[in-house]
Amino acid sequence: MKEYWRLLNSDRKRHDTDSIDIDRFHECFSKLNKAAPINEDTENELLQQSFGDVENELNVSFTEEEITKCIQKLKPNKAYGIDNILNEYIKHTEKSLIQTYVALFNLILETGTIPSEWSTGIIRPLYKNKGARADLDNYRGITILSCLSKLFTVVVNER
Repeated sequence: MKEYWRLLNSDRKRHDTDSIDIDRFHECFSKLNKAAPINEDTENELLQQSFGDVENELNVSFTEEEITKCIQKLKPNKAYGIDNILNEYIKHTEKSLIQTYVALFNLILETGTIPSEWSTGIIRPLYKNKGARADLDNYRGITILSCLSKLFTVVVNER
């Protein structure tokens, strides 16, 4: 299927980012992360109002069953992050590595430390298909993250 679309699209002229200097993209997308910080007391108060006492529910150790359930929901053909681990790899190694996934996720739960690679994303600018391609406002950024970090997030969100 991928080869079909590759052949079909091979004749299309792609100029997505060819005419824009990479430094201009960097400057544009760097500005997006400049939000005003939230006061820590305000953040804690908002969390308490929103979630109440769900801390006990969230701090229970992860089980094979809940991780397996979430692995089955992973979609194929998604981009991988800097760890080079695809969703297909996670799905195909589920039976042999489920204990590893459980141990890893529970270690993260116990220590509160997430691997730094999971916090690092690859930002890719995408043309919105409207306006001049040379105008940076006509692009949106997508961040490609680690598939393992997405799996961890899905497991936590399922709770």
